[in-house]
Amino acid sequence: MFTAIELPPPVRDALRAATSSLRTRYPELRWSAEAAWHLTLAFHGDVEESQVTELKRGLADAARGHRALELRLEGAGRFGRDVLWARCVGDVDEAGSLAASVQAAGARITGTGDRRFRAHVTLARARHRSSAHALRDALTGLDGLCTPSWVAEDIVLLRSEPGAGADGGSRYTELGRYPLG
Repeated sequence: MFTAIELPPPVRDALRAATSSLRTRYPELRWSAEAAWHLTLAFHGDVEESQVTELKRGLADAARGHRALELRLEGAGRFGRDVLWARCVGDVDEAGSLAASVQAAGARITGTGDRRFRAHVTLARARHRSSAHALRDALTGLDGLCTPSWVAEDIVLLRSEPGAGADGGSRYTELGRYPLG
């Protein structure tokens, strides 16, 4: 399970437009399914069913302690030679504080550790070391990426089932939605 901020349709549309020709041009990259486009705040790992209700309460409390966030995706980058991402800008300091609160809520219940928050949306991964050049070229193709801004008013607890999606990727199931502020 993990907690994330979802992207609204206009942002998804802009990302789709920005990546559609790149997906065709660089098939050696493993492009993220649109269902996987979100801003991850915290990974909770495998959560026991007996812990889910308590996790939901903790996330609701964490969300209430933070205001709505104005965000936008602008530009792109890489993590090493393997991951291509879109940069999130705007209220990212507050998003980092929200991520810390969400991670703390999860850690109290599941014992999962903290991870450094990086405000990004993963777009693609290199399938092999030999496709690292394609990742670099795709990054160049995302010069000027800028989506509409949006106000994130809630966070979402999601269950990820790797390999269960229609395209062989992960299937995401919403388990709870918690308003900010």
